[in-house]
Amino acid sequence: MKNSYIYFRLYSEKIPNTMQTPEHELLEQYDIEIFIPSFFHLKKHQAKEYIYLFWFLFTRGEYRIIYLKEDDKIIHYTHLLPKFFKFPFMHSKDLEIGPAWTDERYRGKGIFTTVLSYLLTQFKERERVFYIFAHKDNLSSQKVIVNAGFTKWKIGYKTDILGIYKVENR
Repeated sequence: MKNSYIYFRLYSEKIPNTMQTPEHELLEQYDIEIFIPSFFHLKKHQAKEYIYLFWFLFTRGEYRIIYLKEDDKIIHYTHLLPKFFKFPFMHSKDLEIGPAWTDERYRGKGIFTTVLSYLLTQFKERERVFYIFAHKDNLSSQKVIVNAGFTKWKIGYKTDILGIYKVENR
């Protein structure tokens, strides 16, 4: 299956102790921002506007984007999405992490791992489940996800119609 993904999850009560205080040393090198969208300001990076308008409408403006910047230049972003119809397996308090992107010049420096740590502590809430997934062939992302404390949950796919993320019950 071409759009096969491995789904991971982490219960907020099981966030590893190493995640309780993110590596501030790396974060101190960059500016970090939790972006809250508005109808007229949906994102700060270059991307198709209609995707963010769609997210804004269907999440009632509840998605967030964590930006990491150096000298006002975006070097990384990670999305945080609440439950909406594209994630039918989630519950009302749950959050889905991703998609994420890091500028090529900054890859391999632990930025995504540190941002994961940061957002897990910032958005930790009782009885919340964090979900994240990676393409079945993206081994480097899977390694970062597991190192952040997530456990493999299920395999699944993205539907061609409406891009709904489904999990297989096997």
